[in-house]
Amino acid sequence: MFDKEKKEMRPIEYRDITVLMRSLPSAPVYLDIFKHEGIPAYSDRDEGYFRRIEVQVMLALLRIIDNPYQDIPLAAVLRSPIVGLQENELAEIRLAAVGEPFYEAVKKTITNEPRLRLSHRRPLTLKKSVKPIGGSENLCYSMSIFNSGVRGPNIPP
Repeated sequence: MFDKEKKEMRPIEYRDITVLMRSLPSAPVYLDIFKHEGIPAYSDRDEGYFRRIEVQVMLALLRIIDNPYQDIPLAAVLRSPIVGLQENELAEIRLAAVGEPFYEAVKKTITNEPRLRLSHRRPLTLKKSVKPIGGSENLCYSMSIFNSGVRGPNIPP
């Protein structure tokens, strides 16, 4: 992990990790497992956390990894710092394949528009590159630039 204050790399720490759950009632079960394994953990029932832009983008990313044909999560990720497209670029993509799913328009744009090709490369290959543990440095970096580098708690740099 990159420590912004010390401007150097450091080992990952427990405080750098967040586990998002669909259902808060199952949190005690996970807390017991973490405790049994010697992993410090707590459950935050503050639902405001899930409204933070960083968390919303990560949830959108998980949704399109599961099903890239979900237009709203796909547009959210394309507009986020992970890809960084502007509104006019999203409109250009939509116009590339009117009447087709937005995901198909994204794929056509990548094929037919060289100037946008590289900016779309990561999201489309993300499903192949996501690893169960680690390997998320690019995503972490992208998420750290929300709010001009001011991150919420537990979103690593």
